[in-house]
Amino acid sequence: MIGYPVATARNEITRSILAEPTFDDVTHFLWIDDDMVFAPETLKRLLAHDRPIVGGLCFSRQPPHKPVIARFYDPSWGFDANSYGFLWDYPADRLIDVDATGGAFLLVKREVFEAIRTTFGDASWWTPKDELSEDFAFCRRAVECGYSIQVDTGCKIGHVGEIVIDEDFSRRNRQFEPQRWHPPLEGLLDAVRMEPKSMASPGLVALDEGRTDVPLASIVIPTFNERPEFLRGAVLSAVAQTVPVEVIIVDDGSTSQAARDVLSEIAFRFPASRVRAVLHGGNRGIAAALNTGIAAMSTPWFCWLSSDDLFEPTKVESQLGSMISAWALASYTGYHLKFNNSNAVGHVRMVLWNSMAEQQATLAERCSINGSTVMIAKSVLDDVGPFDETLRYAQDWDMWSKIGRKYWWFGMLDKLTTRREFDNLSADTSLSSARRIEDAIVQRRYALRSTLPGSLFGGT
Repeated sequence: MIGYPVATARNEITRSILAEPTFDDVTHFLWIDDDMVFAPETLKRLLAHDRPIVGGLCFSRQPPHKPVIARFYDPSWGFDANSYGFLWDYPADRLIDVDATGGAFLLVKREVFEAIRTTFGDASWWTPKDELSEDFAFCRRAVECGYSIQVDTGCKIGHVGEIVIDEDFSRRNRQFEPQRWHPPLEGLLDAVRMEPKSMASPGLVALDEGRTDVPLASIVIPTFNERPEFLRGAVLSAVAQTVPVEVIIVDDGSTSQAARDVLSEIAFRFPASRVRAVLHGGNRGIAAALNTGIAAMSTPWFCWLSSDDLFEPTKVESQLGSMISAWALASYTGYHLKFNNSNAVGHVRMVLWNSMAEQQATLAERCSINGSTVMIAKSVLDDVGPFDETLRYAQDWDMWSKIGRKYWWFGMLDKLTTRREFDNLSADTSLSSARRIEDAIVQRRYALRSTLPGSLFGGT
């Protein structure tokens, strides 16, 4: 199959085996990547489980060398249907249930391929689906046909190159240790679906049982009269991070009873060690809400999540790991754009720069960074000062430009956030007018400063 994409090659191999009479007695297919190393007894061990799909424990070749065992997230949380997180804290030497795994060392019963062909058509086995790779797409189709998927964490396999990328290598080469933390997703989902009256305190305690970790970053969620389902989804996406975080909700004087009810629900359902709410007596603006959240932080890293947006489960983990590798103190990522009342997801062209001069010139011209994508060291915020509370709409652009005078903004192409776009925003002419006025203020403020001597690297 030289010269063909992996998915095409896998499909053709599958088709040829199923069609060849010589192989009618074949009961299992064992898929092995051509760079895998494994113990001689591995196949015998997988066969003994007698499961429809069972794989060995494999790790990705790229940092942070994640275990290729995944769980898809419930779309009712507001996640995209193809969003998933990797199970860093898998139990040792056990057979575990997963939603998807890689095809690097995968034992599959023949009946699975026949069922997929019957349901989805010929050559559908390994065809990528949406944003899913060929092996994850195969797992998704198998699950839709009624089959379960397991991984034996005692089957230790690895990719061979100049070194073997296996479990030991993965642990040695992570930017930081996830501390065996993975949120109990079923518990969180059950909590959301239960009525407040029936919510028993033991269920809340169970969310934190056995927790010995320390939050790595703080996620600040400013909110004002937010739609309940959006605020609930934002909080859940924050709590569901694959590394421990603290979530700080700042209610900026909401007057909506529905919004206040959601805050009460969240406070009741999540321990204060995980989620805290801070209330403003009146509406003071996003800048003030962000400053309040920053003042309440107990970690060295700040993230901003708008109350109608969503984080991907690996947002904090991926972004912080990349920043530590790059010695960066401020970063931003790509993001998905989901339109209101539509399942359509747009893609935004990300702006990157190659020098401090280009960074400053770009930021002086327009707001090139989405607030829900940033991660900033608390030390940077302490250095440059708070968000400008005299600005109601351009406070983010002002802060990014202020940081850009002294620090490098590290851009990541990964789309780790989903932003909800509302059609009615442009229809509010008074709001648009106020934004244009503030935009002009920020443009003048940083265009003038960029001409001063020494400003290239943060001089005044």
